[in-house]
Amino acid sequence: MKGNDFEYESYADDGVNADPIAYRTDDMDGWFINFHTSCCGTAIPPNDQIATEYAELIANRFATSQAVDPTGKISVVWGKLKSRR
Repeated sequence: MKGNDFEYESYADDGVNADPIAYRTDDMDGWFINFHTSCCGTAIPPNDQIATEYAELIANRFATSQAVDPTGKISVVWGKLKSRR
């Protein structure tokens, strides 16, 4: 959407409508995600399904992994740790 200065990511679309879609502009600190906009008689899924889809999109697209800080942790081979149970 260059005319509007939007950066966007469409995760499903039919060429006219996109749902879900995430977008942002230069003056936003993050992304706005739009899910399940109802139009033209489209049925909206139950809240638990919408919540699951939000969580999956956020985890898969926006969550960042961080390495574990080894400070103060014991170093041990997993096999040895299991064998002491």
